[in-house]
Amino acid sequence: MSIRTFALIAALLGGAAARAAAPSPESQLDRMGQAVRGLSYQGTLVYINGDSVETMELVHRVEGDVVRERLTTVSGARREVVCEGDKVKFFLGDERAVLVERRGGRSALPRVLPAETAALATQYRIADQGRRTEAGRSCRSIGIVPKDALRYGYRLCLDEETALPLRTEVLAEDGRRVIEQVVFTQVSFPSRIDDAALKPRSDAKGWTWRVNENEPLPSGGPSRVMIADLPAGFVATREGAVSGPQGAHLAFSDGLASVSVFIEPVDPANQGLEGAARMGATNLFGRTVGGQQVTVVGEVPAATVRAIAEAVSPRAERPVDLVSDQ
Repeated sequence: MSIRTFALIAALLGGAAARAAAPSPESQLDRMGQAVRGLSYQGTLVYINGDSVETMELVHRVEGDVVRERLTTVSGARREVVCEGDKVKFFLGDERAVLVERRGGRSALPRVLPAETAALATQYRIADQGRRTEAGRSCRSIGIVPKDALRYGYRLCLDEETALPLRTEVLAEDGRRVIEQVVFTQVSFPSRIDDAALKPRSDAKGWTWRVNENEPLPSGGPSRVMIADLPAGFVATREGAVSGPQGAHLAFSDGLASVSVFIEPVDPANQGLEGAARMGATNLFGRTVGGQQVTVVGEVPAATVRAIAEAVSPRAERPVDLVSDQ
């Protein structure tokens, strides 16, 4: 065997070994979930939605089981989100108001976080799309491609060292056009983040405070509608009361994309949404069903929110049956 042939075989075997050793895109998504939940980090990021560009400062600290986070706009509308555990405070500077509510302790980033990566294969294809550089760091681009037109595609660039998403892109139904993106321009992973860095920058003295506790629905529920025949892959993930005892909020997910359904009695003095509306990657669809205002909101294509809204039907005999039969 010539030296040249030996070198060629060695190169081929070496390349095969490197490919075999490379982590799968699914395992990288699992690492991303662990990074977002378990890492402390801070940095500057840019949110781009159509012609709208906002720069934000993010501080995220994990100590034991306690997650604290502060997200502050440094351009655009004056807003700030401060999280501690499951309590979230939204400081709306332009309205001089603070909204307080509870949620599941999830970080503001990424907007895309699979609940269970293995379950995504039914509705999505996951592919490694190679290396690139973001915020001066090497990252691995992962594509999440839907198998139908009922959900968006995503492209995530995961930091190779930590798996934190340095860029998150939402792709339109054509799979090419980026309709929303969040990009770190600078990020660091300090060993310690002081309490002062997590305190709100907003001076909320004299502001209006609103508290939404999102209490569980009472047995039987207030609504007179039912939801069945959801789009493929979507299942119920949450049920709770909003806007007083007569309102209901339901959440559905396919493991990646999430959709909220708000059901409230029709208010003659405040007409709700009828038909479709859009805000960036978020689509809305509203209709009246059995004396109830139904509003569906989600970061999914317009056809999906419409299909879910049209799956709502009156329930005359029983007060409520809000969860799909699927």
